[in-house]
Amino acid sequence: QGTVYFAPANAHITLEDFQGAWTIRVSQGAPQCLQQPSSENLFQSVVSALSSEQMRKTICFLFSGLGVDGVQGLLQLRERGARTVVIHPEASVFPFLPQSAIAAGAADEVVQPEELKAFFSALRGRAAG
Repeated sequence: QGTVYFAPANAHITLEDFQGAWTIRVSQGAPQCLQQPSSENLFQSVVSALSSEQMRKTICFLFSGLGVDGVQGLLQLRERGARTVVIHPEASVFPFLPQSAIAAGAADEVVQPEELKAFFSALRGRAAG
């Protein structure tokens, strides 16, 4: 069973290894990639926190955003073995970000919003099986 976390407005969230257990940290640090919360900040923390084995069990999503926030972190996650999913640019309010992620080679999969329900159902079926 998975968990989804959302960063509060004007704060970052990061994944940290705290004495062998993962924890989500909320902080007020400076904007990264001109954003707060920043996808780049979160993705970089995941790159640092997870082992190669854990990374192969990780799925990261990039739906929308401004500028290139998260593109480099998503690419690093993909290169380390995480599965990376980007929303189709035509479906995004800000299409430049998903376009940038796709162009950088950071996306394993590009999905339409209407495909998400089936995508998550398939993941849930794999986890149960």
